[in-house]
Amino acid sequence: MLELVARLNTALREDDVEAWLSVMDLEPEAQQQQRWWFEGVQAVPMDVREIVPTAMLGVDPQRGQGLQMAFRHQVSGADPVPSLEYYRWDLHRAGTQEPARIVDVRGREGARSAYPQLWDLGEVRVQESDAVVAISTPEREQEAAELMPSLQDAARATFAEFPVKGVRRMVVTLAESDQVEQLFGESEGAYDYAGFATETQAAPQVQPDTVRDPRDPEAQTGRIVLDIDYALEELDYFGVLEGGSPLLRHEALHLSMLLGDLDRWGPEWAVEGAATWWEGAAETAVREDLFSWAEELMEEENQEAAWPPGDPEEFYPEDGELIDRHYVDAGLIFVFIQERYGQDAASAVVTGLHRLRGYARQAQVDAVLEAQLGVPEAELRTLWEAWVQDL
Repeated sequence: MLELVARLNTALREDDVEAWLSVMDLEPEAQQQQRWWFEGVQAVPMDVREIVPTAMLGVDPQRGQGLQMAFRHQVSGADPVPSLEYYRWDLHRAGTQEPARIVDVRGREGARSAYPQLWDLGEVRVQESDAVVAISTPEREQEAAELMPSLQDAARATFAEFPVKGVRRMVVTLAESDQVEQLFGESEGAYDYAGFATETQAAPQVQPDTVRDPRDPEAQTGRIVLDIDYALEELDYFGVLEGGSPLLRHEALHLSMLLGDLDRWGPEWAVEGAATWWEGAAETAVREDLFSWAEELMEEENQEAAWPPGDPEEFYPEDGELIDRHYVDAGLIFVFIQERYGQDAASAVVTGLHRLRGYARQAQVDAVLEAQLGVPEAELRTLWEAWVQDL
C-alpha cells in the first residue's frame, strides 16, 4: 500500500496524470473525474501536494480493502500550513503477488473534512492575483475573470484591516447555486447562502511511511465559496466599488477571524454583524442598501428592528425571514458603532469580540465593549435602539 502511495506522490510531483491514472481501475465516468481532479489540483498554485494514508478501514467483499487518505496541500500564499481533504479509496489485488489497484474513490464528507471542493465535482479553471486564487468551472471562466478586480480589492482591504500572519491571499471558489449547496453540504430547501467561509483540517507535519492521520487540532486553514451569479448581480447592482465585492468582504472577514484564532468566537450578533457591516464599511451605497433592507423588512414583513440574539441556535431559527432580520440588525449595530465611535473602534470591537470563547459570559462581552467604547452591552443596546428608530 505504501508503494502505491509513493507512486501516486511521484505522479503529483512530476505532474504526470497518466501515471496517476495507471494504478486505477475505475468506471469511465470516475476515471474522467480523476483526470479532472489531477489537472485541477495541478492548476492551483501549491507549495505542497501529496497523498497521506491516514487509516486502514474495513474490508468490503465487493469493494476490497478500504483506506482513508488525505490530500495534503498548501495553496501558495493562502495556507499558513498544509490543508487536508479526506477520501476513502477501495483497493483490490488480483492475486497475492499482484500490486494493489484503486477500484473506487469517494470523498469523506463531514465537519472540516474539506470534501468536496470544486475539483471533486468536475473540470476547473484557476485565476490568481497577489490577493486571490479564484477557482471556477470552464463554463464560468470569463465571468470569473470579470469578477477578479472586485475580488482582489475586497481581499486586499480585508487583509489590510484584519491581517493574518503568514497569509497574503485567499482561495475563493466561484460556484453556481447548486454547487454551493454541494460544497456547503446543506440539504435541499435550506436557507440560501450567497457564500460561506469554512475552516479545514490542517497538518503542519507528517511522519513518512506511516498510516496515521497527521491533522493538528491547533492548526487550521480556510476556504471561501461564493455564488458566482449572486456576485455578478451584485457587481451589476453596485458597479465598481473602491472597497471591492461586498459579498467577498463579508466572507473574507469571517476567514480572517477563523485563521486568526479559530476556536474563539463571540456572540453571534457580533460574528455576523461584523461581517455584514464590513461589506459596506467603506461604501455609502452599500450601507444605504442595508438601511433599505431594514426598512423593507419592517414594512413588508412587519419586523421591527431589535437587538439580535447572541446564541447561534436563536440567531438561525427555521424562519428564513427572521434570519434576514437578525443579519440586518446585527450589521446595523456595527454601523452605529462606526458612526458614533469611528471605524478604528469598530474594528477593535470586531477583533476583541471574536477572541472570546463561544458562548462567552456577559462580563467578557462587556469588558471588550467598555475597553473600546466605554459602555457595556446594555448601554450600547439602549443607544443603538434610539439610533435605529431614527433611520
